[in-house]
Amino acid sequence: PMIRPYPGDAGKIITLGLVITKDCETGTPNVGVYRLQLQSKNTMTVHWLSVRGGARHLRKAAQAGKKLEVAIALGVDPLIILAAATPIPVDLSEWLFAGLYGGSGVSLAKCKTVDLEVPADSEIVLEGTITPGEVLPDGPFGDHMGYYGGVEDSPLVRFNCMTHRKDPIYLTTFSGRPPKEEAMMAIALNRIYTPILRQQVSEIVDFFLPMEALSYKAAIISIDKAYPGQARRAALAFWSALPQFTYTKFVIVVDKSINIRDPRQVVWAISSKVDPVRDVFILPNTPFDTLDFASEKIGLGGRMGIDATTKMPPETDHEWGEVLESDPDVAAMVERRWA
Repeated sequence: PMIRPYPGDAGKIITLGLVITKDCETGTPNVGVYRLQLQSKNTMTVHWLSVRGGARHLRKAAQAGKKLEVAIALGVDPLIILAAATPIPVDLSEWLFAGLYGGSGVSLAKCKTVDLEVPADSEIVLEGTITPGEVLPDGPFGDHMGYYGGVEDSPLVRFNCMTHRKDPIYLTTFSGRPPKEEAMMAIALNRIYTPILRQQVSEIVDFFLPMEALSYKAAIISIDKAYPGQARRAALAFWSALPQFTYTKFVIVVDKSINIRDPRQVVWAISSKVDPVRDVFILPNTPFDTLDFASEKIGLGGRMGIDATTKMPPETDHEWGEVLESDPDVAAMVERRWA
């Protein structure tokens, strides 16, 4: 029952399958959500970005001269899908993370033909291997950017086994310009991995990935500013904190007093606190999302940081204006009389 959401799509796809692989050196599993395109009755191409765990496992398998074993689990607890989509440190298991979400461990079962484990209550499980270097054209497909993506040679998965529950339920979704289901999931993810980011970058008070910015292209960060240059440091630290933030094009840093989920406050901070010459910095030729057509070279582009915090010496040579605040007694009187 695979879907083909848009008329220009190259074929049928799996969108909400857990793609499970394992590091051939350490045995650490990776669980990711990657698009798979049907190529024949028993083959699919998997589309993953080079920073993803599955791609890293394939590179290691190629260096060791081995095939990469793959399992696709369809129809699992939504908490596991959230865990697989959460940007967590490389060495942390998504199974453990999903257990933390749900308050109990994830029950796993061994596959029939590959040395991998899958959620025991999966509706459908596909088992196969990738031979390093074996690729086929993948795409185009309608993507989360709001455009059809390009055609890209992607690893070919050869499946040799399928197991399923009796009368299995097929779970799927589709991508596109927000709002879509994946964008709503990203709102939940934003709240979940804020504590992870705080551990990596201690000065961050809060951060927000607006849905309208495709849930990862722009980040708004608030900091408890204590010294000059701290906003720029926080932006640079954010980009390097987790692999998934590599593809965030814009980082806006504001003071902790700004409600980063209120676009009016954020735009006010940019308009009243930013000198474009002093407070905007650009990093050229950095790794770029291959699905993003904005860059001149696919896979390579720039990033912009915007320091929208209140400036302190030596960031500025003059006193900053005092923030307007109502007289508290007058405000209380108006509040009493408002009814």
